[in-house]
Amino acid sequence: MSLGRQRTSRRAAASAGPVPRGAFYDKLELALEAEGFDRTIEELAHSFYAERRGRRSIPPGIYFRMLFVGAVEGISSQRELAWRCADSLSLRRFLGFGPNEPTPDHSTLTLLRKRLPTPLHEQAFRLILAAARSHDVLRGRRIALSMPWGPLPAA
Repeated sequence: MSLGRQRTSRRAAASAGPVPRGAFYDKLELALEAEGFDRTIEELAHSFYAERRGRRSIPPGIYFRMLFVGAVEGISSQRELAWRCADSLSLRRFLGFGPNEPTPDHSTLTLLRKRLPTPLHEQAFRLILAAARSHDVLRGRRIALSMPWGPLPAA
């Protein structure tokens, strides 16, 4: 599976039509954009993708956003997560998909979860949480997320 690249304008693709505002995900998207999350995670994940074999995968930024949605909303099933992201207009905007674009299905999520190593998952979640904390999206002193591989080790 080759590395899918993030579209140049996530906001332009996702802003088609009136979409209910989801304050948390809108603020988180601004934080991720300000911290250069997509560029950073593509650089970190590049070595785990084939250069020119197979169909293009979803960009790592979208994959890790989807997993973060699952962690925040307590969704542990790949099928349920794919359905939730396809069904919610505010999540579609957060992921960079327009209302009529297909979102990644559960089989793609499963393949990526198997292919990408746990340390990369941990690093991606650390980047997301650091961006959220530095841009005042999260205000608590501690945050607990249910991860499929267990808790993150202390920083």
